Amino acid sequence: MHLPAQFCLLFLLLAMPPLTAQERSGEQRTCRIIYLNAPSGAPEKLHLFDGKVSQEVELPRMNLSAPYTLPPGRIRLRMLPEPVTDPKQIPKQAPNVTVPATVRDCYLLVTTDRRNTVAPVHLQLINARADRFGKGQILWFNLSPHTLKGEVGNQKLCLPPQSQTIMKSPASK
Repeated sequence: MHLPAQFCLLFLLLAMPPLTAQERSGEQRTCRIIYLNAPSGAPEKLHLFDGKVSQEVELPRMNLSAPYTLPPGRIRLRMLPEPVTDPKQIPKQAPNVTVPATVRDCYLLVTTDRRNTVAPVHLQLINARADRFGKGQILWFNLSPHTLKGEVGNQKLCLPPQSQTIMKSPASK
């Protein structure tokens, strides 16, 4: 499948990094971040505010970030250029995403939003529950305005614009 970068933005996770509670010590709740198709001059770091704590986070382009700890319960994550000193002063336009209380581990998919004057990014939450993904499964995102079609192994892929799907493992071993 050959698609020009300017027409298509795909994200696939071939091997989901282990984040489950069974695979790490404690009952920590985490998120990892990736910034897809970041343009030249895009921020490399921002501050992630969870309603109580502000922490500087990296916005890696090619790999997932290190895990960042999140508090329990339903929270709204916001990204800002500076640390939060007064939560009442956070602009309403700040990029944000709600994390339900039931989501233990997640990925934050960051894409560019040049219209956002607070921080030029958009956030999308991906629930990374271990029981959601089997070994070798692939998570595909089509963030383009075009339908994507192709073959992976012996499976056909047809992904409408602005959609996502989980594909079965393309190999038996």
